[in-house]
Amino acid sequence: MKVNNQFPARQKGTKYCADAETNRVADYIQKLGIKYTCMAREIGIPEGILRRSLITRERSLRAGEFLAVCRFLEREPLDFARDAGQGA
Repeated sequence: MKVNNQFPARQKGTKYCADAETNRVADYIQKLGIKYTCMAREIGIPEGILRRSLITRERSLRAGEFLAVCRFLEREPLDFARDAGQGA
């Protein structure tokens, strides 16, 4: 069995939380009032993945997902990588 050390299996009582960039993207999308179902259909990422990343924030967006969301939002990826005081 192959072990992925980047995303370790959850152990009882622990919860994984999204990274800062995913949280900034989620806040921006919520501020704009964009529907996740529409965005999922448009960019080709399953709605469940977007829900877990951007609504419940229990997983971070993967690189390809992050870039697809940025293209959909017509924003540069670095806009979400800056400090909260300077970002989106």
